[in-house]
Amino acid sequence: MMDAASLERALAAWREALGPEAVVTGEALRHLQRTLRPVEPEACAALRPADTEGVRAALAIAAAHGVTLHPVSRGLNWGYGAARPPRTAVILSMERLDRIRNLDEDLAWVELEAGVRFCDLDEALRACARDFLPVRTGGPATGSVVGNTLVRGLGAGRVMDRAAEVLGLEVLLADGRLVRIPGGGPAGRAPLGPDLRGVFFQGALGVVTAMTLKVTPAPALVRPFQFRLRDDAALVRFVDALRPLQQSGVRMAIRAINDLHELMMRGPYPFADARRETPLPPRLRAALARRWGGARWAILGELHADSEGELAALEERMEILMVEGAERFRWLEPVPGRALLERSLRDGLAMVWWRHDGARAPDALPVDAPNGLVWVAPVLPHRGADVAEASRLAEAVAAAHALEASISLRFVDGRVLIAIIGLVFDRAVEGADANALAAHGALSGALAAKGWTPYRPAVGASSFRDADEHDLTDELRRALDPVGLLARSTDRGP
Repeated sequence: MMDAASLERALAAWREALGPEAVVTGEALRHLQRTLRPVEPEACAALRPADTEGVRAALAIAAAHGVTLHPVSRGLNWGYGAARPPRTAVILSMERLDRIRNLDEDLAWVELEAGVRFCDLDEALRACARDFLPVRTGGPATGSVVGNTLVRGLGAGRVMDRAAEVLGLEVLLADGRLVRIPGGGPAGRAPLGPDLRGVFFQGALGVVTAMTLKVTPAPALVRPFQFRLRDDAALVRFVDALRPLQQSGVRMAIRAINDLHELMMRGPYPFADARRETPLPPRLRAALARRWGGARWAILGELHADSEGELAALEERMEILMVEGAERFRWLEPVPGRALLERSLRDGLAMVWWRHDGARAPDALPVDAPNGLVWVAPVLPHRGADVAEASRLAEAVAAAHALEASISLRFVDGRVLIAIIGLVFDRAVEGADANALAAHGALSGALAAKGWTPYRPAVGASSFRDADEHDLTDELRRALDPVGLLARSTDRGP
């Protein structure tokens, strides 16, 4: 463990090598560490190198003085820990590495540094002569594309598994070596032998300074649609009916949200009607849901096609989803695919203001809310019975901890889907942080016991890896970072 004297010597060396503006301490550091998820350890400083050579210098100085680094891209993964380290460490932020190095319209790929924001990439794609789908997430537009991809954050729209779109990585290893994985040019190539790209996902075996990512050409037409599912039995039928449609490769984006998700996104909490009672009483939940017909689930989706004839054929195939209990189906007007880049997305973190009396201030960040948020994101088989069981588990565990479970289901490929379960809590209530962590642990453990492990872990949380996988990852860590220079999100301790 690093001592105070070693840290002071490292800080002096960093100020000389990187410039005093690149070393953050004091009040600015406290601001950087704000988080929605309760995480105990605090950073003792933060570094903001301006380029790859600055990152290399930061690593060398940390190694020389025995200081642990916690790499982040921009630290805006709200609800998963943000920039807060899992153990005492110095934050290594990539936010100033913000260049889009290359955007090849013909071959449909982009090379971008770790600090490039979603809104930056949006702007670059809008300037292209060719039309591309936006690269977005449900989180803030100012978040890092590279950082979100490395932790397997889900995309918003048709391309949800963005990690599968990665062509190549530029990585600084703990010993200062800069490697490109795989080699063979900016867009990479099929690797000869093992594909090492996945080694650097959801871990800290190196510092990713840049990424080459596929961008997806936009279709000529996009046809949005929506409908409701009356109850969980209808959800089971819908999930099973959707499976062969997705497996056949139909170009579509589709997700399901439960009624609590809808209520929490609309907010605020109806304290007067609930007579200050929390969680939301069942009678009031049912009454509020009746505003849209009393359905338990809403389905939101869009079809992508390159001609009116293709779109008409896809619309006919959608009839398979009209299962018993599906109601209020509505087609929205088709729009050109290029229009998706101009469309603003609904704020996926509006639910943080759920248990709050006051109105949300304009442009307020999620971390400005008085509430906290933890996520549980299990990978589920694309089977209706499994999805319904996971939903029941989430609601039962949330209720046992006096919380509500917001559930969003992201349908990936007809084989697996991701359930994103949000638990919002009032941090002003004594013991609320501990209760939220207990709920997170209980739900994660109950899901893992059925084989449904997390899609992405939160800072300081268990990854529920198999023993063999855990051992192999530790062997890789010892080989690439033998002195433990880099903290991992699943590390524990002060």
